[in-house]
Formats: sequence, structure tokens, C-alpha cells
Amino acid sequence: MIVRKSVLKSLKQHFFQLSGSILLLSLAGMLFLMMYTAIGSVDKSNRHFIKSQHQEDFQFYTAEKLKTDSLKRLEKQINARLSERMFVDAAWGKEGTLRLLSYNQSVNVPYIETGRLPEKENEMALFKGSAAANGYEAGDSLKVNGKTFRITGVVFLPDYIYPVKSESDLSSDPEKFAAGIASDQAIKALQPKPSFYYMGESAGKSFSKAALKHAILQETPILKWLDSKNNPRISFIDAKIKSSSSIVIVLPLVIAVIVMLMTMLVINRKLKQQQKQIGTLIALGYYPKEITRAYMLYPAAVSLAGSVIGIVFGIILSMPMTAYYTSYFNIPLLSAINFNAEGIAGAVVLPLLFLSIAGYFTIRGTVSRPVLDLLAAGGKAKRTGRSFAVKGSFIRRFKLKMLLNNPSKAAVLFLGILFSAALIMFGFLTMESVDTMIKRTYEDTYKYNYAVYYRSPVQKESLKGESAFTFLNAAVSKSGGTERKELPLYGIEPDQQLVALQDESGRLLNSNVSQGVILTTAAAASLNVRQGDSVSIKSGWSEKEVRAKVAGISDVSIGTALYWEKKEVNSLLGLPEQAALGSWTLTKPSKEENIISAEDKKEAKKALQEALMPLKYSIVLISLFSFTIGFIMIKLITGLMIEESLASISLLKVIGYDDRKISQMMLNIYFPVVLLGYGAGVPLSILGLKMLGASIAESAGMILPIAPTPLMIAASFAIITATYFISLAFSKKRLKKVSLQEVLKKQE
Repeated sequence: MIVRKSVLKSLKQHFFQLSGSILLLSLAGMLFLMMYTAIGSVDKSNRHFIKSQHQEDFQFYTAEKLKTDSLKRLEKQINARLSERMFVDAAWGKEGTLRLLSYNQSVNVPYIETGRLPEKENEMALFKGSAAANGYEAGDSLKVNGKTFRITGVVFLPDYIYPVKSESDLSSDPEKFAAGIASDQAIKALQPKPSFYYMGESAGKSFSKAALKHAILQETPILKWLDSKNNPRISFIDAKIKSSSSIVIVLPLVIAVIVMLMTMLVINRKLKQQQKQIGTLIALGYYPKEITRAYMLYPAAVSLAGSVIGIVFGIILSMPMTAYYTSYFNIPLLSAINFNAEGIAGAVVLPLLFLSIAGYFTIRGTVSRPVLDLLAAGGKAKRTGRSFAVKGSFIRRFKLKMLLNNPSKAAVLFLGILFSAALIMFGFLTMESVDTMIKRTYEDTYKYNYAVYYRSPVQKESLKGESAFTFLNAAVSKSGGTERKELPLYGIEPDQQLVALQDESGRLLNSNVSQGVILTTAAAASLNVRQGDSVSIKSGWSEKEVRAKVAGISDVSIGTALYWEKKEVNSLLGLPEQAALGSWTLTKPSKEENIISAEDKKEAKKALQEALMPLKYSIVLISLFSFTIGFIMIKLITGLMIEESLASISLLKVIGYDDRKISQMMLNIYFPVVLLGYGAGVPLSILGLKMLGASIAESAGMILPIAPTPLMIAASFAIITATYFISLAFSKKRLKKVSLQEVLKKQE
């Protein structure tokens, strides 16, 4: 068909104008398929892993060991699998810790990647993440507390998918905290004396958590109860997959919309150039639908070319992305690549569908016009300006006319700059929020150096120079609400000084615990409560339920915790008023049998800072990505403007205007649009980060403090401005090539 050949010829001649759209669409497709494939592979492997290896549904610590007969009786009575686990934390390297755990074939069954399970007293198997980070393999030897162990294998444990030292840690550092499994004899032979807890998996619908707690309390107090959904070692992977899934959809979708608008600009420009040809073809007898089908090659070519390139690079890059996720999480992959037909089909069909629909209406709007209008290429079609009265110089009136006569280009550029600015500010705000979050939590609030947890209650008087506290995991809900959340509740003395609970203004709130509960900002966001509201608190120990007033919101960004007066929490626990289950201290605790665990604040802070370091590096990538989007859009729009104004540029040169002056009159007119786009992008980034913060508060137990700084705003504006002027520098080269004879070519 002649029309189709003409369109194909035009496509080849003006491919460069469409190359920007193809590049952006390929980036969108690459991001979508890369993330979709990696997340799908990790999610599928995780679901298979937790099911096949009998991941726990809960774990609990008790004051005294349960007898074997008692465990078997509880299993039959409650319809659950129960198993005891011992563990010991041994010094390893200069500042590291090696945790060895006992294993069983009932709950949290080890998955062997290489080698075999340890059986002898001098054998152990390391977690995959710990072995890879420290360069160990099956058959190597490792010294722990002066004793040499032989590594028999590399394993995965379903309750240590995100292997953190304690539940309060937000980051995992396998070089500082390594873990593995060993036999009961090997663990008992190490110092200090091993601790113990119990793991359970429900074996049917008749299982009752409340009945199990009640039965255990008949024999010994429950010191701590932790459901799997509240265990970061288990639940963090689900939160990561959920947050990443949002990025998979939102970011490529925004880029695809920008591509669609850019492509429509190019198509519309080509249709205007070829109005006479289209009118002639219709006059000769071609149907508008035939011409529409031919011009649909434009959106089809852009979508297919961009999709194919994006799919190829997306599949290739999904392998290192999957490796990144598996370095984060301790799970065996079913396959390195999860070829999901839905993902590949979506990367092809969705861009083709959206671009085709938009392209159809754009093309149809031209070919459906009266033939005489198309042939004349005048009248309504010929109008290139609007009548308006503006005082000022010729240059000023010319600039304003150029800007007002191209609203579609200004709108597309505005959206592109808005997206780029929002992306850059989002990165800067996130980086600043992380630094502020760490400072507020670990420096301004937590004044202690160590948090010590005891196996059995101790008296406050025995803790000299320490701040005593009690704790329990409580089911908390807003009064009148139905959804309960498992949150840690700490009982503290109003006059203790090692945890300084402060509000946003820096006012100390510790004394308020005698009036009600104080919530961290993340806990308040999770429960959707404010100061003055009431919350319902249900003890995980005794099922006792009380109501308390929210006496304050502490500006603590990490952790969804509640603080109440110790005597109130002890009442829930059924403990004497002076009893304590833990203490905050400035000095390192000695190794005692009654100590379950001791958390080092410096280690937790350092591990979090190191884990978040890649986030700071990602700011560079975000800036480059934003620069690319802005550069392509500005280059495309200024290029279209030059092509549309060849006669005007040539005439201005004939009159005597030099290239620099013409550039100022025609290319610099969009700088106000850039300013408006940037101005709208800043609040958009703040809004987006607030929405992300609400999601993180719900899933990860921390909230991002958002505080844009002048330096941050100046740096992001500098990047956007640099993008604009660098793009103009390339467009000026095209403008200089416009010859003086061009105005004669346009004369009819």
C-alpha cells in the first residue's frame, strides 16, 4: 500500500525524534520486567521454602524449661507441633558474634544446600549468607571460643530468612553477625551457658493460641511470646516484596504515560506536515480508516521497539537483581530466573495497547476532518498564532507568542520536569530522613549502651546504676477499633534517665507515663491515634485487657513501641511492683545465667548505618535517571519547535538576528515551565514520601521524618537546571544549521 510505504519512509527519516520515546519506554519495560522477575522468583521460592520446611507460626520463652512429657501432651491437647531450641552466642573475630542454634526435623527444619547436617560435637553448618559473606565452604574449619569446628555444610533455616541478631534490629550484617546450626552436645559444650526457647507450628484449624498460653501458664510463666507475623526474621521479606511490588507498578507506569505524550506530540507534528497528502489521498478514494491504519505504525513501532529492548535487558538484569535480594534474605532459590509469561506479556501488550489507543484518537482527529480543510492546509489549519495584546518589545512579544501557541509541548515538558524533580527530591529526602531517624533514635532518645533481658524477674534494688523495665508483647488497638496489632509494651519508671522520650519540640515526656501510655511516632501511625485518644491493651500472658489514655507521642522514628508506668505493666504481667524483666545500662553486662540476651546499641546503630549505605549511593543513580528523562524530553520538544519554525528562524537570520539571540527567543522560552514543574515536583515528592512512610510504619516498624533542607532543595534544583541548559546546548547546534534559504523553501 502506497500510504504505508510513505509512513515507513517517514519513520526511517525521522527515527531520531522517536528514539527518545523508545529509550524511555525500554527503561520502563526494563524496570518492570527486572523487578517483576526478581520479586516473582524470590516470592515463589519463599512460599515453597516456608511450607516445605515447616516454618514456625510462633515462638515463646519461658522462665523454666518444659519437660518432654509436657511438650508431647501439649502437642496432642492443642493440636500443634512444638519443639525446644537451644542457642548460644559466642564471640567471633574482633567484634563479631556467631550464634549456633540446635535443630530438629519437626519445626523450622533446616534446608541443606551443600554438605550435610552436623552430628558430632566439633561440627557445625553455617547459614548461606554467613558462609558467603565470610568466605567459608563445606569442609573448612572455624575456631569458636578456642575450639575448632569443622563446617559440614551450608544451610538455610525458615525462621532466619532475615538473619538479625535481635528482633529490634532493623538491618542484617552477616560479617558482624554470623549464624549456623550444631548438635545439642556441641552447643552445651560452649560458653556461655546456652539459652532456650520453644517453637510451634499449628497443625490444624482446631489450634487455639489462647488455650496453649493458658496451658503453659499452668506450668511456668511465659517471658515472651512472638508470632511469626511480628518476627522480623520471618516477616521482613514479605514487607520488602510488598514495597518493591508498588515500585514495579508505579515507576514504569509514570514513564509510560510520559512516553505516550511524547509520541503523540511527534505523531501530531507529522500529521500537520502531511495534511495536504492525507487530503489528496482521501480525495482520490482512500478511506480514512485505511490512512489511520497506516499511521498506526508510529505508535506500534515505538511500543514494540521499546518493549523488545526493555524485555531483553530486563531479563538480563533480573539475574543480578535476584542475587541482590538473596544476599538480603536467607532463602534457597527454586531457580535464578522466574520466566513469568504474564510479566513478559504485560511488558509487550500494555505499552502497545495504551500507545495504540492514544495514537488512534490522535490520527483519527486529523483524517476525519473535511477534505477541503486538509487540502487547503489553511483556514483553521493554517492558524499559527492567537490574537492578543501585550505591551513590550518585539522579542518579549515573540517569546510569549511561541509559548502560548504550543500549550501541548509546554504541558508535556511540565509533566516530565515534575516527575524528574519529584524523583530527585524523593531520593534526597529519603537520604536525609534516614540520617535524622538514626540520630533521633540512637542519640537523642536511647541514652543507654546496652539493653539486658532476664530469664526470670529481678528486683529493682539489685540493679544499681541501671534503669529497670518490664516488657511484654501486647495486642493493642484504638479504643472502639476492631483491628489489633501485636506491639511491644515497656514498663518504665517516670524518673529513669537512660531512655529520654521527647515530643517534636524536644519536651521530655517521661513523667507522662504515670498519666497514660506514650507511643513512638511509628506506633501512633500504625494505630492511627493521637495524643488524648485511648487505646485498648490486651496482655499476651494473661489475656487481661485494660484501657489507657495516650499521654504523649514520642519522636522516636524506629520501633512501634509503647511505654507505660512499670507498676501498670507489672499488673498486667502479674508481677510485684518492684520486679523487672530487663534493664538499660551504660556498662557492658557480665555473663550471667539469668540473662537471656544483651543488645549493644552501638552495634545496632552501626549495622543499620552500613545496611542503609547503598541507599545513599542510589541517590546518584536516581539523579542520572532523572537527568536522562529530562534531557530526552527537553531535547525532543526543542527539536520539534525548531522543525516547526524553520521558516521563522531563517527569516530572523535574514533580518539580522544572530544565533545567540534567536536561541534566547525560541529555545529559552520554556524555562518558566521548568520552574513550575520543579515547584510542583517538590511537594509531590514530600507527599510520596509520606505515603511510603505510612507503609513502612505498618510493615517495618519505623517512620521516616521528613524535613527538606535549603541545601537539598538547591542541589535538586541545580540538577534540573543543568539538565535544561545541557539539552539546550545540543538544540542550539541544530538551530545554527538552519540556512538562510529555508524561508524561500517554505514559500508557496
